[in-house]
Amino acid sequence: MIRKLLPLVVGATLLAAYSASAQSTLYSRFNTRTGTGNGFNGADTSVIASNSNTFGFGVNGTGATQVMLADQFILPTASFISGISFVAYSTGTYPFPPASPFTGATMNIWNGVPGASGSSILFTSSTLSMTAWTGVYRVTSTTLTNAQRPVFSLTMGFNNVTLNAGTYYASWTVTGVAAPGNPASVFSPMVMNPDGTMPSGTALQSTNGGTSWANLIDTTAGYQISVPLAVTGTAVPEPSSIALMVLGGGSLVFGAIRARRRRL
Repeated sequence: MIRKLLPLVVGATLLAAYSASAQSTLYSRFNTRTGTGNGFNGADTSVIASNSNTFGFGVNGTGATQVMLADQFILPTASFISGISFVAYSTGTYPFPPASPFTGATMNIWNGVPGASGSSILFTSSTLSMTAWTGVYRVTSTTLTNAQRPVFSLTMGFNNVTLNAGTYYASWTVTGVAAPGNPASVFSPMVMNPDGTMPSGTALQSTNGGTSWANLIDTTAGYQISVPLAVTGTAVPEPSSIALMVLGGGSLVFGAIRARRRRL
């Protein structure tokens, strides 16, 4: 019985070790930067597009009415998910370099478009595993050195949850803001092209805690935009690779057992 189970145990151990060691970016549509070194103290900038007048969109879960954002991500292969990142700013007067004021957030992973028939939440995380300044300030073309809106990344931790290849949505809200951030002013800028234009996208917003969702439209531009999102983790090995792990691991263990018996 032990001989039968041991390769499986060893294979599972090797697979877990593989997952921990092969972390990579599985999906990224994260860019907000439009200028390099032209901002406050030589920082980079994210300038509002010429066809927009919007700094960002609300993602504030600290008020009486929880505001949430969502956007899609695509996995080409089955994967272990360890983290999903988004960006936000909270208008205030910051020292340089700015430290993140964000202390909490909540994120859901959906199997489809939030609010659509048949869509449901697969996983939830309230673990804010990392938050840091991106080196970018959100500004206008005439206020490039304004330092009130440093853009921060926030990464939500997921315990290597498994998702098959396909299209998913992540939804999130910020639940904690410390000084010098302003809890009443929490926003996310949209995805920007490096040339300063604003691509169309698939983002959604809920202004009632996720009860209902609407396409996130930039009213000046007149089209749906995207908000930055990046997914990290490990692509699941092909079944043939898993089988080799199991067989190889079992062979190594049995070889060690035989060698020990010979010594005894």
